[in-house]
Amino acid sequence: MSEVEAGSWLNSIVTTIQEAPISPELWDEVLASLMARTGAQVGFFIGLANGNGKSNGNGGHGHGHGHGHGHCDGDKAAVVARGAPKATLLCPEIVSFFDTATQSLGQGATFEVELRDLAVRPEARALRHAFGDHGLIWGMLIAREGQRRFALFLLHPHNGSRSWAKQKEEVMSILPYLQLSFKTHRELVRQRELAERMEFIFTNAPTPRALVRSDLKIVQANRAFIALVTDNPDIGISDGELEIHNPALAEEIHGSLDAILAGRIDRRVVWIHRGCEAHGWIVSLAVATRNGHSSVLFKVAVSVPERVALLSIRELGRNDSLKPDAVRMVLGLTATEASIACALASGESSTEIAQARQVSKNTVHNQLASAMNRLGLHRQPQLLNLLSQLSFFM
Repeated sequence: MSEVEAGSWLNSIVTTIQEAPISPELWDEVLASLMARTGAQVGFFIGLANGNGKSNGNGGHGHGHGHGHGHCDGDKAAVVARGAPKATLLCPEIVSFFDTATQSLGQGATFEVELRDLAVRPEARALRHAFGDHGLIWGMLIAREGQRRFALFLLHPHNGSRSWAKQKEEVMSILPYLQLSFKTHRELVRQRELAERMEFIFTNAPTPRALVRSDLKIVQANRAFIALVTDNPDIGISDGELEIHNPALAEEIHGSLDAILAGRIDRRVVWIHRGCEAHGWIVSLAVATRNGHSSVLFKVAVSVPERVALLSIRELGRNDSLKPDAVRMVLGLTATEASIACALASGESSTEIAQARQVSKNTVHNQLASAMNRLGLHRQPQLLNLLSQLSFFM
């Protein structure tokens, strides 16, 4: 193959490697290109996790032959393969062999061994079943993170030919691109896993939460949020859009949402009175897309072009998540102070609290004053704000 053809092949495979982290099915195309270029009968990428191989002897490194044995949990390996069934390559004996082979390799190091030299290995039967009796297993360690390793292996029918030597050099020339692509792939996997965990927490959180656009369209809402807005006179959802009927609540959410999505602030938490009553709403807004300053990852949030805000909201009059025992332990209040504080947070007035406990209203005021003094607070709204924020974690 001419230098022009070699350059064309290199450009083509590098492009595919660079696109593979976004489109994982392209790893199969990378293997197909490598096998066509080198004449390999089998090609596969293998990921080995957490150093489960327990090697005795030398796993084969540099350009020498592999000797030694080990044990590896096949569940800790992942394979993308052509020319051999994935299930065959993931059998415990095969995984054990490649785990041992890569244990002592540094990044970019190569491994090769003739199949005929493996006859005395414990894994010999499984290796013959996977690859036959003749040929050369050649591999290259692409990357490692601690004991986690990612390698490329090719089964070539011949060894020692000039063409194979040249082909090995060409395969090794794409190592930097494979390493960069692997790093990108790992970061995308981490982001996806984080997004999935965040969405699980979001969906199952007791705090009502929704992802909201600037036009108040709901991108996603959890079950608690749907329950909150159902038959609620102050806030609801119509045709997928948040409707706010309480003027004070509407003014605060609109103003905070504009500031959040414009990037002027990262987060805002505010307590809103409902009329002249002592209770109301606790509202929290934060940026929920990756291009925000204070990022909360959600798969659905990063899939929309505009910025999206995470709205968390509680109506204090419906706050039944606070339990006196938990408030007592967390805030260091007495049992009576914690009980009265929870009753106040649930929407009861001082008169109602006094009647339920068969004490005077002054006694309730004194006990609330004692609780606030213990917490360094001076006004009831401060106490309600604290209890509402505490309820976000209960």
